[in-house]
Amino acid sequence: MLIACAVSLLAEGMARVIDHLPGVAVAGICGAATDLFAEIRRSDPAVVVVDDTLDSAFHTVRLVAGTGRSVVVVLPPTRLGRLRARTAMRAGASAVVSWASGRVVVADALRHVGADDRFVAPELRLQAAVDDTPAMSPRESEVLQLVCRGLDNREIARRLFVSSETVKTHVRNIAKKLGARDRIQVVVNALQSDLVHEGIPSPRT
Repeated sequence: MLIACAVSLLAEGMARVIDHLPGVAVAGICGAATDLFAEIRRSDPAVVVVDDTLDSAFHTVRLVAGTGRSVVVVLPPTRLGRLRARTAMRAGASAVVSWASGRVVVADALRHVGADDRFVAPELRLQAAVDDTPAMSPRESEVLQLVCRGLDNREIARRLFVSSETVKTHVRNIAKKLGARDRIQVVVNALQSDLVHEGIPSPRT
């Protein structure tokens, strides 16, 4: 097994947990995405553990999963981590655990991976993410798409034929629902949570 993590303290902690599991050994630790595939060629692991400090966009997860290896993604045990678990699984992860997952949970994840099954740690369960995320109204969803495309409140108001104050209220409500402090974090959280659609909402006529 290979651990890929940009924070050495976290990587060493994961290695200690995994090394105490029966029948599992850590072949190496990689601290940079650029070195990961050279390390994979060297150690030829069946399972690669990827922490989101190394690959927050899950590009590495897609590439490693594409080689036929199992990928276990490690996420923070937060509301956003639960939301991102869906994205990690869609990127090809076989299992998702958190920094707070204990030895029993990690062992359970590896058992599922060994059986070609998928696993999400209890604290990151997908249903919890859905339940914890307040539903957005159709108008809030429209506003969110336009915010994510860089439009300011005035431009959104013109596009949707509403006042700037109305847009400001929608943006404030969206930020609250996404747990975002500002407009930039709204965009980041929306992208990480797969809330951004391909198309741009059409102007109302």
